[in-house]
Amino acid sequence: MSPEGRVTRVAKDAAGRTVRVESSGRAAIESAYARGRTSSISSDDGSSSRSTNYSYSSDSGYLESHEDGVGEHQYSRDVLGCVVQWTRADQQVVAIDYDANGNVISIAPPTKPAHTMSWRSTRVPL
Repeated sequence: MSPEGRVTRVAKDAAGRTVRVESSGRAAIESAYARGRTSSISSDDGSSSRSTNYSYSSDSGYLESHEDGVGEHQYSRDVLGCVVQWTRADQQVVAIDYDANGNVISIAPPTKPAHTMSWRSTRVPL
């Protein structure tokens, strides 16, 4: 129980994965799985509902896209499997760059300057 008196209940399936989360005063969240991966997450409070569906590559197993109330979002990866481009539902593209160690060094949202990051040799952000 939280200091505000809220109680959260979590239901799990036989594999130990969370399938339902109920919190006092909030819509329950339900998760579904396919082939060991999250396939959807949804909630419904009686007056509105939200859901997100996930699609994975049959070759690599990586997340290829997700669809939510806005539309479909797609992910492009490099040969190491790192996301290098996120195409949003509005077809705007977010570019992501990495250093030689696989650390994210730049995230460039559409029509905005890139956000850049620096890393110590211990892989801790500066």
